[in-house]
Amino acid sequence: MKYLYVNGCSMSDGSCLIPYSDERIKRLGLNQTNWDIGFDERWSKLLSDKLGVVEINEAQHGGSNDRIVRMLIEWCNNNQDKINDTLFVIGWTSFNRFEFWDNFLNRFVQVSNGEPTHNDRDDKRLQEYVTQYWKERHNDSETKDEFLRKIILLQSFFKLNNLSYLFLDAIGSQMDIIYNHKYNSFIDKKYWWNYNESINSFDKLAYDLNSFGIDYEDGSGHPGIEAHKELSEQLYEILDV
Repeated sequence: MKYLYVNGCSMSDGSCLIPYSDERIKRLGLNQTNWDIGFDERWSKLLSDKLGVVEINEAQHGGSNDRIVRMLIEWCNNNQDKINDTLFVIGWTSFNRFEFWDNFLNRFVQVSNGEPTHNDRDDKRLQEYVTQYWKERHNDSETKDEFLRKIILLQSFFKLNNLSYLFLDAIGSQMDIIYNHKYNSFIDKKYWWNYNESINSFDKLAYDLNSFGIDYEDGSGHPGIEAHKELSEQLYEILDV
């Protein structure tokens, strides 16, 4: 392998690892959405270093599983000369996140917990649309079904193209959905990190280590530097062949 491709949400992009610093923001050309990312401390960078491959991380704070699938297939389409030399690791996020295309903004909008993410929260037009959609069209049961369909379809995509991959529950609580879902028999458990373990998500690993980022408050927060290091080591143990 020459490349490590990672996609997911803030649990995979290294959010909330680095305190605010004007000097760092200026030096790295960061902005209000990525100033806290630990580019050298996140698990994908640590893992790529251990494997001796190039890190390609397209995860995004607030990103949805829709976004993961869309961007991964787009990357594969645009990099067909690289895909057979690439290890894909996907950090699945919350089942009830989604994205939609907005013609006014001419881009995709991410939705998390019933509202647009980040700066899109300040857009009243988007907020009204998402609020109405959530009230009139969102259904948890159907969204869980869709989540499993995404997993199964992406699993099939990797196998059809003979690509190397690994899945993990990055945000926490998604494994409980998978364990108890009617589509569970279609899930290939061999390609999951800690599928049958009590610590079966990055979120649980962070709590087990009591390792949290700069957003930690009242027992909750993103995984910290030690948790990212430990996840990279555990992934390395099962990926290094």
